[in-house]
Amino acid sequence: MSEGSKKKNYVRCLGKTLGITALAFILSYLFMAPFSVSTAAFFSTPEKNDFTITDFYNIVADSRAVSHLDDHVVVINIDNSDRQEIADILQIVSLCGPKAIGLDVMFDDRRDGDEVLHDAFRACPGLVMPLSMRPENDPMLFHINSSSYFYPDGEADTLKLGVEYAAASMPSKYEGSMVREMQTFFPTISGDTVISFPAALVRLADEEAYNRLRARGNRLEYVNFHSRRFAILEPESLMENADTISGRVVLIGAIHELGDLHPTPVNSAMPGVLIHAHSIATVMDGAYMERLPQWMNVMIGFLLCFIVVFTHVTFRSGALGLLLRLIQLGLLWVTVQVGYWFFIYHNLIIDFSYALVMLAFGLFACDIWNGVYTIIKNLIEKYRQKNEKSNTTI
Repeated sequence: MSEGSKKKNYVRCLGKTLGITALAFILSYLFMAPFSVSTAAFFSTPEKNDFTITDFYNIVADSRAVSHLDDHVVVINIDNSDRQEIADILQIVSLCGPKAIGLDVMFDDRRDGDEVLHDAFRACPGLVMPLSMRPENDPMLFHINSSSYFYPDGEADTLKLGVEYAAASMPSKYEGSMVREMQTFFPTISGDTVISFPAALVRLADEEAYNRLRARGNRLEYVNFHSRRFAILEPESLMENADTISGRVVLIGAIHELGDLHPTPVNSAMPGVLIHAHSIATVMDGAYMERLPQWMNVMIGFLLCFIVVFTHVTFRSGALGLLLRLIQLGLLWVTVQVGYWFFIYHNLIIDFSYALVMLAFGLFACDIWNGVYTIIKNLIEKYRQKNEKSNTTI
């Protein structure tokens, strides 16, 4: 074969490869669009119906024997504690010298004896309590959905408790779906901004970490869930663990309250207070996750698919099928491993959803392309033969 013929053949192969890869991209887009999830959704459980590849990375990373005990946050479990007991817990904790206290409890109504609780609030500097936020018609704007009865706009407006209030709502696609991120602030319909519960506690405990969070300017931050554990104390053990409480953010909340369990990448039923703990630790550690732009994710998928298709178009051998399958499986394995490596060691989220789907569709697109090409070629040949027969008859 001459050099000119080789060049033309090479250009033809590139053009064909590009066309087939584009077809694989279209097929993968049509496949993913109705579900709005990655191919990893096939491995999800019912409560993880919006499972993504990064959740898989979290699960694998969290199962390693390298988890550490966080030194920023301590959690106090108040399962079945009444208001008097909560007041006693606050008084003990305040004496232990914490940097900030987050009381993850919503007191819906006034009760007899609440004066003891109010006194505990007043004697507890650096106390943050939750507000529940609900989005308006515009999902970017919120209003206060519920709060403790002594919130300044509520029934007991005259109470001066020295409490800071912050939004404890957690962002998710819909109610009951996976919680992966923390919302740093909540713009309201009145034009004000309500700071989030974790951010308010970080501001009290570590102003530099809070300023770094603000400088990032992100409304949502991915929570670094994996490989971290927290000291969880019971009320009766507080005095003997005063050193554990001193100088840390203390979160007080129920661990086993059914109404406050949420699916996360590492646990299908994580208590809300622990999600706040992971959010605070992420900010104070500066362990932010960065995201690769979506157009780069798509380009990676396109390139990997191009490699498989180009091999199919140019390689001529009886072992073609086996070779292509080995290349396809190898690229799938490398894709998952590279994504895991960047996620764990560089805190970089690369969405390989398109890459995995396009690799799966690459050879299928080749079959469709070749089949359509053969059908068109046969139709053209029949049309040509028909014309020749008609001209011969004339």
